[in-house]
Amino acid sequence: GVNGTLAWDALELYNDVMRQLGADERLLVIDLARRMPKSSRFFYDFMHFTPEGAARVADIVTPPLCARLGADFPEFLARSCPVAAASR
Repeated sequence: GVNGTLAWDALELYNDVMRQLGADERLLVIDLARRMPKSSRFFYDFMHFTPEGAARVADIVTPPLCARLGADFPEFLARSCPVAAASR
C-alpha cells in the first residue's frame, strides 16, 4: 500500500513531464490533474472515475478539445463549441 500523498507526488512527476512535453512540442494538454476536484464524488479510487467524475471530465475536456479541432479542421465543425463552465 502506498499512501495518497506519496502516490500523488509520484503521479505529479509524470504529469510535470507531460506538461513540459506538451509545451515543448506545442501540443494541446488538458491538465485533468490540476482541473479535476479531488473528491470521492468523482473517483472510485486513485485512478477510476465515478459516473459523476466522468461527466466532470467531459465538461473539462470538451471546450478546449472542440476549439482545437475546430481550429484545425473547421470544415468538420457542425456547431459552435461550448464555453468552459466555471469551476463548480
